[in-house]
Amino acid sequence: MSVLSIPEVVLAILACLPASKHDDTSVRTLIACTKTSRVLREVAKTDSLWIKHFLARWTLPHIVDITERAWYELYCVRRATDDEVRFLLNVIITTPSKRRHAALALCDHGVLARDMLRTEMECRVPKAASGVYKAVQERRPGERWEVFGEEWVVGTGKREMDDKDEEKLDTREISPDWIQRRWWAKQVLGTIARFDGLSDMIHVLSLSQSNLTGIESARHFENGMIALSGLMGINTHEISRKYDSFAQSCKESLIQGRIEVDTTSSEFDLKRFSKGVCDWMRSQGFRKTQGDHSYDDLINSFPHAFMAANRSSVPISLVCTFVAITSRLGLLSAPVGVIGHVHAWIALPSYHQPDLGSSSSGDEIDWEDEQPLRSLHVDNLQVSQDLWRKFMKPSNAFQMVWRAAKELLFSVTELDIQSPTDVQTENSSRVLYASAMTLFLVNPLTPKAPEYLRLVIVAIVHYYPFDAEPILTMLLQFLSGIKTEDSQIPKMVTHIRNEITKLQVSNVVVKKRKKAKYWVGMIFRNVWLDELGLIIGWDEVCKTDGRTVIAAPGIDMLPRGRRQPFYKVLGPNGTSRYLAEEQMAPLPSLMRERHTPWDIAGAFMQHRMAVVEPAFARVEVNEELGRVWFVPSASTAEEYPDDTALGEEYMRKP
Repeated sequence: MSVLSIPEVVLAILACLPASKHDDTSVRTLIACTKTSRVLREVAKTDSLWIKHFLARWTLPHIVDITERAWYELYCVRRATDDEVRFLLNVIITTPSKRRHAALALCDHGVLARDMLRTEMECRVPKAASGVYKAVQERRPGERWEVFGEEWVVGTGKREMDDKDEEKLDTREISPDWIQRRWWAKQVLGTIARFDGLSDMIHVLSLSQSNLTGIESARHFENGMIALSGLMGINTHEISRKYDSFAQSCKESLIQGRIEVDTTSSEFDLKRFSKGVCDWMRSQGFRKTQGDHSYDDLINSFPHAFMAANRSSVPISLVCTFVAITSRLGLLSAPVGVIGHVHAWIALPSYHQPDLGSSSSGDEIDWEDEQPLRSLHVDNLQVSQDLWRKFMKPSNAFQMVWRAAKELLFSVTELDIQSPTDVQTENSSRVLYASAMTLFLVNPLTPKAPEYLRLVIVAIVHYYPFDAEPILTMLLQFLSGIKTEDSQIPKMVTHIRNEITKLQVSNVVVKKRKKAKYWVGMIFRNVWLDELGLIIGWDEVCKTDGRTVIAAPGIDMLPRGRRQPFYKVLGPNGTSRYLAEEQMAPLPSLMRERHTPWDIAGAFMQHRMAVVEPAFARVEVNEELGRVWFVPSASTAEEYPDDTALGEEYMRKP
């Protein structure tokens, strides 16, 4: 029996160190070993030790070859990149004047910044606030990739530790700016996703697609639909790989059901195969959205939603999934665009596309024919013979993406939601941005193009401030490649340049405190409605512009009328109000309230997170005094420079 050498024993021991996304204990141990002695250093740098630590921390870019890599060096390079990403994010959080440059630098990192930003977007928060974030996240579209699992341990197909164990080992400290950290990380991630989506969409729309039945055409259609998700601000980097997982899972199900999947086999039946794919999709929850308002939840109608639990969608997304799966299994597949309908076309790999002028043959119509077909259209119900002969043929990606964007824009502009929630407003802005951007790219020479551009710029101004330079600069490059004598293009170029210049200028109006007694972040009692409120801003005198609303009649009957400070506040149910100082009463303590200070703070966060996140850095609670305070963010403190000191005094003064 051979005796192991000391290095081999040490290697075996170090290999037992668990990998974790958040806990650095194992990595710090390995690093300490590299600084102890020459022998230990060489052992600790062994690449096999670093594979699982790398894969536990980073998912992007996806690495196929895991054997021939210098994993220790790769880990060190990525950690250095993470440090730079965290530094730039800190600049964004703490220094408003440098945000634009820091955001551009993060966009330059692109895919390499995503994992670190996602980690910061999920930074630790006080335990009392974690439930609020979970509730809000459930209502928002996200990137929950738990369909078939992620491979953290090479070759096993299983994670080395699940999420609950990961939470137990999360040794990160709670940052003093946890609200802002999550908010700004999310904003940068959205800009990077939209930047990639715009680049992909320009590429898809520029491709010549003469062979509509080829595998490449199917992939262009898939990429175009995924690019729409990207323009909605969703990270789409993993979607194609998830479609690979769908295809593999579907294939295994077909084989288990004794359905031939080998297209070269004499027993392969195209109809049975296609029906098997549809049955598998139904078993996984893929189905058409039911009801009269199929497009109400617009953002959950696209491929990114399929990566989570939501599989109920509009037909074009279901067809995209069918095409993605069948093309990966070796079949020719394409979408079919008919007036009022979207279907899928599928054929054997040996199929030859007929002349464009010829009509569809009869054997492509009858789904119930007993003989295997060379090609067929899936779900050809309710299509008249005239429409069939005229339109039932594969459509290119350009046509289908244009159609999807057009229907999205129509739907979002027709929606009439009374008192929309923050999530509904956020979803509508995402869809409006994505659809208007796509329609602008389809044909910037159309008379409607300036209106599409206006919608995009309005969305950037109100919702996506970091998009100004990277996105609009790419649009300038896109327009510069269009050769035309039409004066519309130069006008739009000038307009975009002017908008970039305007968005680069900071327009902070500093509020100098004169008579106002209360401060931003303070929780008070509304003496008229007998409810609590949260101050998010104030004016020295009443200013009833289009953004502020008087909460109730009778303001002019107050002793000081409108010549007193007025406060922009949130009610406990998320309603926005504009109150006179005489309508408000300070709360020396919240101990007499029915709910705990954290419950009270959580109510404001849960109902109006879209207002709370950009305005505040964190929530402070003094359990002993029964007080709570929303600490102003750097931007809010810049606008109200004296309020932070008042809040600090309130929290510590008995």
